[in-house]
Amino acid sequence: MLQKPESGALPIPQAEGEKDGSRDGETQALTASQKEVPSPFLQESPNEDLGARREEGATASALTPKGARTLAAKALARRRAYRRLDRTVAELVQFLLVKDKKKSPITRSEMVKYVIGDLKDLFPEIIARAAEHLRYVFGFELKQFGRKHHTYILVNKLKPLEEEEEVE
Repeated sequence: MLQKPESGALPIPQAEGEKDGSRDGETQALTASQKEVPSPFLQESPNEDLGARREEGATASALTPKGARTLAAKALARRRAYRRLDRTVAELVQFLLVKDKKKSPITRSEMVKYVIGDLKDLFPEIIARAAEHLRYVFGFELKQFGRKHHTYILVNKLKPLEEEEEVE
């Protein structure tokens, strides 16, 4: 069943059981925006020159199809870079946890060699994000132990449970 809005916009499809407006919030918001913005094609008079309308739309929108593709390609490249950075941070967190469990020293050279690789220019950002993940998710603080050799250690910041204290 189609409902004819008063503003001259396109008809809005409505299910038969939804006459009282019992749709979810997203659909209601979409419907409200459709009601407020009338279609430009329904408002133009039949005598108006359609060629002039197309030229006006072309100048108003400076984004050509080629420009849109370029913009989309840049956005895709940016998303891929962020995903790669996130994946590298997650791998570094796993690497740090394994090294801490084995009680072996954690050095910058090993982190760059085994995890970070060609993203070594971003080492400060990656290590900061990994330290934040370790702090909030696992309760470990990443401390730089030796400045000269760039050695790191993980320090547990969680308090022991009361039950464990009583048993010990």
